[in-house]
Amino acid sequence: KQISVADSSIVKDYGKVFKAPITALECSPDSRFLLVGDENGNLKQFDVETQKLMKSYGKVLPGAMLTCAATPDSATFFVAGSQGHCKQFCLNDYATVRDYGKIHKGSIFSICVTADSNYLFTSDKYGYMKQWGVKDGNLIKDYSKVHERFIYAMATTPDSRYLFVTGNRGCLVQWDIRSQTLRKDYGRAHGGDTDICEIVVSPNSKHFWTSDDGGSIKEWSVEFEGLQRDY
Repeated sequence: KQISVADSSIVKDYGKVFKAPITALECSPDSRFLLVGDENGNLKQFDVETQKLMKSYGKVLPGAMLTCAATPDSATFFVAGSQGHCKQFCLNDYATVRDYGKIHKGSIFSICVTADSNYLFTSDKYGYMKQWGVKDGNLIKDYSKVHERFIYAMATTPDSRYLFVTGNRGCLVQWDIRSQTLRKDYGRAHGGDTDICEIVVSPNSKHFWTSDDGGSIKEWSVEFEGLQRDY
């Protein structure tokens, strides 16, 4: 369903888009396109303004599609899934830009693109993370194991300086993208009994929020001023 932010009314009920459960959803940064993927690796692209189906890609990944991320310049988007595969497509003409193949041994739960559209980060259920060049598709850095297991979410600051990576048992780390070094290890930021499943960064790159599977939300300072608020 498409819901209005202004008054919470339902703009469009798309009905049953797939027979299988929907496992990936992404809107292009220019608000033109909606990308939808299912647990069988199928992909569809809709026009946000007209709500019309623009392209049914069919099955693009083996296994389930678990995550989808558009580049901030709204030129291309990436999909990745349960078998460790990743692909890049063009938003405007639907063409396959690059098939990365199997780049992780485990399921890819999270991918993210820096705000300058230069770098792609991919991560898997075993706690491994990699950095790629968006323009040429080359592997820039294999960070190896950055969490014990299960990297559930990643987010970069809008100024493309820092990357936050969350994991199982409440783990959280911050990386410096330019130097490719660990900037801060927050330890078990949500304790050891819950997993941090989501993270979002403020548009001014000053604050970020984390949430866990126990229902808790915390607000942090990007510049190490510590925990700002425990909701």
